[in-house]
Amino acid sequence: MTRVLVTGGTGVFGRKIVSHLLEKGYTVRVMSRSPQRGTTNVEWAQAQMLTGEGLPEALQAVDVVVHAATDRQLGKTDIEMTRRLLEQAKIAGVGYFLFISIVGSDKSSFSYHKVKITCEALARNSGIPWSSLRFGQFYEFIDLILYMLTRLPIGFLPMNWKSQPMDTGEAADQVVRAVGERPIGLQPDITGPEVLTFKDMLREWQQTRGTHKLVLNLPVPGALSTAFRHGLLTAPDKRIGKLTWAQWCRIRYGHARQTGEKVSPAYSLRG
Repeated sequence: MTRVLVTGGTGVFGRKIVSHLLEKGYTVRVMSRSPQRGTTNVEWAQAQMLTGEGLPEALQAVDVVVHAATDRQLGKTDIEMTRRLLEQAKIAGVGYFLFISIVGSDKSSFSYHKVKITCEALARNSGIPWSSLRFGQFYEFIDLILYMLTRLPIGFLPMNWKSQPMDTGEAADQVVRAVGERPIGLQPDITGPEVLTFKDMLREWQQTRGTHKLVLNLPVPGALSTAFRHGLLTAPDKRIGKLTWAQWCRIRYGHARQTGEKVSPAYSLRG
């Protein structure tokens, strides 16, 4: 049975990847800096990608690596972690390396997006059969942004930012497909069914949650804002996902609105 090592397997997207791989019958090993907590149906490997500690053991008998991990400081150490992971994966004889990236990274001058492109180049030049899947923003990420920027009595949001977000479950399906088919190189962009402004998403989000807080436009300078404003992180001709933002909001918040239950963002407020 194919053994798949997932880095970042404890994150929001990583957990989806792990569960979908398990559903398809793969043997899954999660690599984390932390010791295993609780009883799970996955293998667990504690390792430090930045120092290399524990990597040889984590990669032992691994057929495929899905590299979904990133640090919490906008990729500050991602390049070195990816380089070390690839070096050890090659030594271990890993047969396939799948890198998780972001739609539009090659068009943006934002530092984190540049890191993603550099990591893709490391994978391409590693000597290991590889591919990169670039995804649009995930609905949970948009949810967190809206939550954080509307926490005060008056909210502030960059209304003209554009995104083409998607469901993490549908994204995880594409990861499983790539693990099975093992395509080589940069793959076509993978995004959700709609290009939306943050103003559009805020309206639906507030309506579903039953909130009516005043939210004002927030002009944001910088490279990330430029990428969002000009739609550089979208791919309108690559609508892979089917679940819409409105549908996702209803799934996440519809029941809570009826019962009065408080629902927090899926992403941790600490990263």
